[in-house]
Amino acid sequence: MPRKTSAEWAAIFIAADRDKSGKLDEKEFKEMFVRSGVQLSDHQIKNTFNYCEGNNGDKMITFDEFMKGMTKMENLIVKLTALFKKYDKDKNGQLSKQELTEVLRACGGNYTEEEIVNILDRMDSSRDGKVSLDEFLNSIL
Repeated sequence: MPRKTSAEWAAIFIAADRDKSGKLDEKEFKEMFVRSGVQLSDHQIKNTFNYCEGNNGDKMITFDEFMKGMTKMENLIVKLTALFKKYDKDKNGQLSKQELTEVLRACGGNYTEEEIVNILDRMDSSRDGKVSLDEFLNSIL
């Protein structure tokens, strides 16, 4: 998800608020991503919706919730990208099994070899034995 200015996020929210209620329901939120061409799975859209909506349980995202959520999401992506780049030792844009192991251990994980292989397998959607930045972000977000 490319970084956007506050004005861009505001315009996106206003355009997505089809019923002009000042809030986005799950359908409007999903349509917003589809229309903008952002490739997220239904699961990722639902997780992002829940992240923005917070704990109030009304299943609606206000403008303030949206702005705070998108800012936090962008900041998280920046941090995860920096983490990825830090452990991409050979700077080839992919994490090898060894590099991924170092990321997992740096984050406090004490995984067995079998668990690391399973994590790599789940993250590696291209099945090339390595994890690209997109695969890394998509598996976490």
